[in-house]
Amino acid sequence: MYRLYIHHNLFADMNILVVCAAVLSGLCGEARAQEQAIPLSGKLPAVVKQADKPYLVTADIEVAPGENVTIEPGVVFLFKNFTGLNVHGVLLARGDEKRPVIFTSENDNKHNPRAQIEAAQYDWNGIVVNRNAVGTEFRFCAVKYSLYGINSITRHIVIENCAFHLNGKSDLVIEGVKQNVDEIPYSHAHGNEKRQAGIKKAAQSGTEADTAAASKNSIIGLRVSLITLALAGGAIAAYQTPEFTDAYRYLKDISDPDDQNLSSYTNKDWQDAKEEKDKNLSLMAAGYGLALLSATGFMITLKF
Repeated sequence: MYRLYIHHNLFADMNILVVCAAVLSGLCGEARAQEQAIPLSGKLPAVVKQADKPYLVTADIEVAPGENVTIEPGVVFLFKNFTGLNVHGVLLARGDEKRPVIFTSENDNKHNPRAQIEAAQYDWNGIVVNRNAVGTEFRFCAVKYSLYGINSITRHIVIENCAFHLNGKSDLVIEGVKQNVDEIPYSHAHGNEKRQAGIKKAAQSGTEADTAAASKNSIIGLRVSLITLALAGGAIAAYQTPEFTDAYRYLKDISDPDDQNLSSYTNKDWQDAKEEKDKNLSLMAAGYGLALLSATGFMITLKF
């Protein structure tokens, strides 16, 4: 009985050791995978540079609203389970014929030789191109082993010479419509005049809107400047008017031949008084002129 108890304990201990070894092996495998890749998560930088290692996406990555991100040829993204790419700004994933941009599972042993299991559909979430991401491009790219490949809420994107492989629910959806991507490589928009026209129209609309906004802002800025100048001119005129009046009266007084004190003033006194009067007259006239011209200009801008 005692011998059976010993054997039972030895067997239990061996099971524990096997489990521990398996856990340690998994942790070591994860560590090796980390060593062989560059961890990546959150907001992408302006340029994702090609490196001698793939990028391991450990949490969702994104192109933030209003920002442009360029992915260089040859970049490989290995996505962990339940992660994906969300595009809110403009993404330019520009591979080339010899160095495509790869979006794939961390279990894809073609790009991750240390993968522990085989890559399969639904391994990662996929790519979402949101409505405001107009102008996003995927050129010479591959999207593999995801849930829904590329799901674009806007049709104003460019897909050129791209390959899709074993994506679970769909490979490519544009504005809710699944696209037939059997042809490899697959292109969207290029060679399709209507779609090209749509993209061009969207770009032109954006440019026209920007131009209109800039023009409106310029007019508002001009109006503010004209009002400021009119007020400044009015202030100068208001200050110089009494100054001119006093200088004029003083000059008139010292020029009056009936003034009994006339002999007490020198020719220099008279000259100084005249110069003071003329200076104040010029400043007063300039103030009124500036106020009048600025106010007139402001009224004209109201017609635009």
